[in-house]
Amino acid sequence: MRILPRELKFRLINALLVPPALLILRLWVRTFRTDPSAFQDIANYLARPDLYFIVALHGEPFGLITGLRFCRDVGRPVCVLTSPSRDGQLMDKIVRTFGGETVLGSSSSKAVEGSLGLVEAVKQGKLGLLAVDGPRGPLAVPKPGFYRLAKAAGARLLCITVGCDHALQFGAWDGLYIPAPFSRLRFKLSIFEILPDETQEAATGRLQRHLIECLREVRSPVLRKMKTGA
Repeated sequence: MRILPRELKFRLINALLVPPALLILRLWVRTFRTDPSAFQDIANYLARPDLYFIVALHGEPFGLITGLRFCRDVGRPVCVLTSPSRDGQLMDKIVRTFGGETVLGSSSSKAVEGSLGLVEAVKQGKLGLLAVDGPRGPLAVPKPGFYRLAKAAGARLLCITVGCDHALQFGAWDGLYIPAPFSRLRFKLSIFEILPDETQEAATGRLQRHLIECLREVRSPVLRKMKTGA
């Protein structure tokens, strides 16, 4: 079977560049410093029999990545929805490198298979991770899917925001950043309850306000993107 140039390029990158890049990322992340009480707070939440979706913003994965292995080690692995696309395959490698798990979905916006797989993972006691303003934004504006998934799984929403004083910030719409080496990370954990008989629209607006308040509390680098509006 003939391999197209783009596919060959992807295979070469995947074979030659991704492994050393992941090694560098692992070493980079190991320099991060965290308050031990933050992980104790996570452990306290996860010790309960409650089912959870972790709610975060699309620009914060490199801060959250420090907790993937911890959650796995306490028996509540984080599960992330990925697609069969090239970006999805790369995401799969990153998540698994740091101790998370993945559920394969589809790049089609109409597909529900991946979402159902994530709901099933949460029902089994795993932690479903939702980047609620992804995949294309706008920044810090939750998509209503969190409401449907939480209802389907009978799960609570555990909001996690991360802040640091120094970071390398990329030019993406989501304010994507990676904390600078040896950064001290600040975590904010909070339970967001969907109120009885609360509409999807009302819950979405309330979640947005809650997340922005949390970002300000931890002084997240994502706020810089929100201020510039660029």
